[in-house]
Amino acid sequence: SVGTLVRGCLDLNSTPPRRYFFQVLSHFATNEVEKDRLQYFASVEGRDDLYRYCNRERRSVLEVLSDFPSAKPPLEWILTITPRLHPRLFSISSSQRQHPTSVQLTVAIVQWMTPYKRQREGLCTTWLSSLNPPT
Repeated sequence: SVGTLVRGCLDLNSTPPRRYFFQVLSHFATNEVEKDRLQYFASVEGRDDLYRYCNRERRSVLEVLSDFPSAKPPLEWILTITPRLHPRLFSISSSQRQHPTSVQLTVAIVQWMTPYKRQREGLCTTWLSSLNPPT
């Protein structure tokens, strides 16, 4: 399904990777103010403001789409401009001799505050911390 594709393959919590993302969104914005802002972010002149808006705050793809609600790109463009979900690698910290039927991971839960006090969490570690492991 489309939902499975989007949840399992696209990193919607990542920061939009480059100005091209905003350039594409501007083509699908119907609100003129939003379109102008997206075009500005995609321009060379808007580079510093784009950095402040996006990277400094670690604003996610979902938050950008929420900030510009009139920009509704079709699915094929979402698939083109949204970063792919990358594997998260963790180290096995258990010994196969001590625990022959299980694997133990050592994972640091990733959480931080942005300069504007927005709470951010790591994608995989947040999911792992929500699990109820067997005792």
